[in-house]
Amino acid sequence: MDADDDYKWKTRTTGGLKRQKSRHFVSRKLDARQYAICAGACFLISWGLAVTFLLLRLGIMYTFDTIALTRKHYVVEGATSWAKTVASKDVMQAVNVWNLINSSIIGLVYKEPQDYSNLNSVLSPAFETMPSLHSVDLTFSDSVSEVNMVRQNGSDVVTSSNYMRSNSVDCFLMGVDSCTAIEDLLPGQVAPLRPQWQILGTLLKPSAYGGVFTWAPEPELVVEPSGDGGSLLSPSIRLIFQSTFPRHRTPSGASTKVIGRITVKVAALGGERLVDSRLGEKGSIYLCDASGAMLASRNPSDLLTVEDGLVRYRYLWEIDGDGVSTVRNAFAGSSIEAMTVKSGDTLVAVEPLDHPLERFAIVAVAPSFEPFENHVLIGTSAIASIVAPAPYVLAGGMAFIFFWAQCFHTLRKKETKGPEGRVSITASHISRTSISSNLPDGAPGGIFRSMTYRARKLPTFMRSKTVLR
Repeated sequence: MDADDDYKWKTRTTGGLKRQKSRHFVSRKLDARQYAICAGACFLISWGLAVTFLLLRLGIMYTFDTIALTRKHYVVEGATSWAKTVASKDVMQAVNVWNLINSSIIGLVYKEPQDYSNLNSVLSPAFETMPSLHSVDLTFSDSVSEVNMVRQNGSDVVTSSNYMRSNSVDCFLMGVDSCTAIEDLLPGQVAPLRPQWQILGTLLKPSAYGGVFTWAPEPELVVEPSGDGGSLLSPSIRLIFQSTFPRHRTPSGASTKVIGRITVKVAALGGERLVDSRLGEKGSIYLCDASGAMLASRNPSDLLTVEDGLVRYRYLWEIDGDGVSTVRNAFAGSSIEAMTVKSGDTLVAVEPLDHPLERFAIVAVAPSFEPFENHVLIGTSAIASIVAPAPYVLAGGMAFIFFWAQCFHTLRKKETKGPEGRVSITASHISRTSISSNLPDGAPGGIFRSMTYRARKLPTFMRSKTVLR
């Protein structure tokens, strides 16, 4: 009988647990209000994540990307473009003079080497309107004579800004002071040695326009007397050209060629002429040729240096502190490659001048980000970078504190009770007793069955009590 009672007790207990679990997991349908709450919660979470991402992106992008891109765009597209326009006006004067001479020869205005009057009429306006033009040298293929026109310096010049000189036999036609001495010949020498620039001009091949020009491979210094009795050195560029007289012939019957050299001083581009204040106080703009020689700078001491007792041009990469040595590979000696290099905080941009001035380049140096920073936007970006993650940091911090507080509270509670003060309930303390064993002796089994039957009619929460009772 005890085994039968034990079996029935287990069966009732298992059935009751199953019925309780089934009541807990009964599926319920959500109404419209609950759907609206879920949709609102999803929207708020999505909106919060989007705002956080945008605020962080704003702060990081402006501080680390926008300022650098603004500086690069301005230096390449703004400062160098402006400097190229300013420098081209002075450098282009050499090409304009060549066009003037070549056009006068082709147009039969300047017809022959000894046509000094027309040559002076052609070049005098150029000296009047082009302040950087220094001199024009002409040599001819049918003689050793030379013609030289130089700008006059001094305040007492009231008639013409230039004067002409020559070593030809008819130089007296230009004036009393216009004759220059012919170079003495060495023993056994038939003709004076030609200068290097004249040899270079002779090797040029005429173009379809009747003439051709090239730039001198290296810049040269113009030496002029100064008011204190010394010498004034000025950086210059030189254009070597060749043209042909259409109707004048040499004794051999060939057309006479004129080999010329045009010298333009670029000292006027120094000082404050190529200064862009938006690059900052330490920002610089230089004019260089394809060899890397410095032709114009804010600081005149950047242009020249003394080596072995001789004055020479200083090269761009010899300047200290500007980080310009990183663009040395842009200068190939005969050409210049556009290049933009960032070295540390310094940005250096190399931009060649447009054709036909591609032998020269503008070098812009921006050593700092400060001129391109907006302090209001920087402050706003910093605040955005702090505000955006603040809710997550606070929530994480509170969760961290709560977690460790609970751990500390549990640990402290255990230490207070001790291992002997804890109460544990195990299966060994629970003893089940058969109902029939508790009945009075001689009680029929029907009493148990009637009690069970009456217990089944009661509600569930009362049934277990009745059976156990």
